[in-house]
Amino acid sequence: MSLKNKIKHAVKHVLFSPLPLRVQLAVYLLSKYKLGKFRLRLNLDAVPYPPYAYGMFNAAIQAKALGLDTISALEFGVAGGNGVVAMQELAEEIQNETGVKFKIYGFDSGSGLPAPSDFRDQEYFWPKGSFPMDVGALRKRLSKSELVLGDVKETVATFFDAFTPPPIGFVSFDLDYYSSTKSAFDIFKSQQENYLPRVECYMDDVGSFEVLSASQGTGVLKAIADFNSESETKIYKKEGVSRFRNFKMGWNDCMYVHHNFKHSQYNTFVGTTYNMKLDLEQ
Repeated sequence: MSLKNKIKHAVKHVLFSPLPLRVQLAVYLLSKYKLGKFRLRLNLDAVPYPPYAYGMFNAAIQAKALGLDTISALEFGVAGGNGVVAMQELAEEIQNETGVKFKIYGFDSGSGLPAPSDFRDQEYFWPKGSFPMDVGALRKRLSKSELVLGDVKETVATFFDAFTPPPIGFVSFDLDYYSSTKSAFDIFKSQQENYLPRVECYMDDVGSFEVLSASQGTGVLKAIADFNSESETKIYKKEGVSRFRNFKMGWNDCMYVHHNFKHSQYNTFVGTTYNMKLDLEQ
């Protein structure tokens, strides 16, 4: 991001944030200088990509309770790469907090949005070629992540054989289209040992924006509805996230969970004393 765009983004954030200026300043300082423990900063959104941090941290807590020391975090729709780079930073902090390590994988075509294949892709808002990637430049920024480039329908089909990832604990879906998102959901069609019983998910495009109309009949919401009607496993919205957050933010309504009700550890107790200890230390 250029300096000009960084300044514009900062000004826009200050002007339109629901938080008082003094709180914004405190959050900025906590985030920039990593003041305080990770859990405290997470609860104040003083971390990069708060929904990623929230989902990855909850996945790590679940994994720790299940006796796992390494899990996977995936991002569908890498574009310029700021999200997957943030995941690397978050993975290190979460490992320091919980002891759970992450393998990170970023899925993308590498050439921007493909041509829409379905009216539900909402081509009126998402034109072909948007969000291109400079693959060479991005690879230089990656130290703990692997890019999975190509048509998502094909890369998802070969992912487990090609990479043998540890169990998936968190996935961000930011593919914009109905068709691409529906194909990405095939990531949940493997054996149960490839996942945590409940996989934390961030759905980027489940809200409306100006002329973009999110609905149950188009886009990501339609992809979720179709997945749930066709699959024994389900993707459900994580209700009431904002209730236990210090600040109510838009991303709170974008958190979902993939449930595998037949997973052999689905009902294994994960409300550990470790979780309680974290709450008491805030």
